[in-house]
Amino acid sequence: MSGYNRQQYEQAIQKLQSLGLHRSDIQDYYKIPTNNLNLENVESAHPTKGDKNDLAMEVLVIDSRERNYNLYPFPHEYQIETGIYIKNVKSIELTALTIPKTEYNVQDENKHIPWGFMSSPSVNYTSVITPGQYTSIGLQNINSTTPNGEIILNQPFVWGLLKEVEDQLNAKDPIGGNHFIVTLETKSSDGANTSIGTRVMIRRDDNVPFFIDFTKEVNFNTLYRMLGFSRQRYESKPISELGIYSATLTQYLNKTLNSSTDQAIIADWDWTLYDDPKYLVMELDFNGNTADRLTQGDGYANGKFATVFYDSNDPDVINQNPIPDSSGKVSVGSQKLNGRLKALKGQDFDKKIYTFDPPIDIQSVYVKFWKWTKGVGSIEKPYDFKNREHVLIFYVHYDSTNPNQPA
Repeated sequence: MSGYNRQQYEQAIQKLQSLGLHRSDIQDYYKIPTNNLNLENVESAHPTKGDKNDLAMEVLVIDSRERNYNLYPFPHEYQIETGIYIKNVKSIELTALTIPKTEYNVQDENKHIPWGFMSSPSVNYTSVITPGQYTSIGLQNINSTTPNGEIILNQPFVWGLLKEVEDQLNAKDPIGGNHFIVTLETKSSDGANTSIGTRVMIRRDDNVPFFIDFTKEVNFNTLYRMLGFSRQRYESKPISELGIYSATLTQYLNKTLNSSTDQAIIADWDWTLYDDPKYLVMELDFNGNTADRLTQGDGYANGKFATVFYDSNDPDVINQNPIPDSSGKVSVGSQKLNGRLKALKGQDFDKKIYTFDPPIDIQSVYVKFWKWTKGVGSIEKPYDFKNREHVLIFYVHYDSTNPNQPA
């Protein structure tokens, strides 16, 4: 016990015990030093987690329904009084929120299809797909005349996203006559044991060569990704050159190639009813103090509080699936999915914490939600909650030792 004799050690122990510290605590927690012992700095009780940082916490709940509807008619932007005056706030953490997924899979950002005829390569037409929630790639008109009741891959659809694409392509066709047919097909390179009907095929039945140029898109707003295309220009070829199997499943399994000379374009990838991963950009302000925790170069999220991903939730819209009955009529079933809690703490990519230095006082919270609008002009687009509301839950950490002194 270098630098100390036994008597000094016992005196130190007695001094600690007089301060309220039990001998067993010494062994478990304090690890008494053998030299330079400063008894004036010895604590008289075990420190607690709260004592360590001298912070207290309030759970702040922000409900968008509590806003002034005259000033803020829509829930994408509002300011709400907190109801309490929290002083010396050092940090806030967004721990949970309920965000309804009201965004459609076809919207302004991806509703266009630019196309033209090979005979006039500089002339472009733009077909506009009606924005909305498309819950099916398409429904074919299957009836008793279909061989063996099989799905005909390269026959027209009567409902769904592909029917809408076909209708809008034909609506812009100056030739007229509804020559565009949009359906599903399978390339021979996919193999006989892979799923069929995974690739979109756009063809014309009048043998007129055409192109689709997704590089002509205006600020990333074309439908190429959902239809399985890349962001490039496609030129049609005769179906026989594309090596497509014929109409029915039996012909597909028998490797019977389609010998039609219709002009067609086939997607590179499988179709999907999900567009790009979507997220909200969340802006926060507390009494004029912005919580700008994000850095994204010149990106839209730069200087904002958080990004909130919501593409993992089911669409919070009516799901309509037409079902043909034996008479060929179509009935529509509707299903309204419940809104889901988007839990953040411990489950999101990052903890949404912001530290105020110096500390601030909080009486009101200003909230703003923007859509992810990469490339869609410079105009900020608010997220459309479609008349649905939401709740935010914050942990507010403040200085408990001097809570009444203004920051």
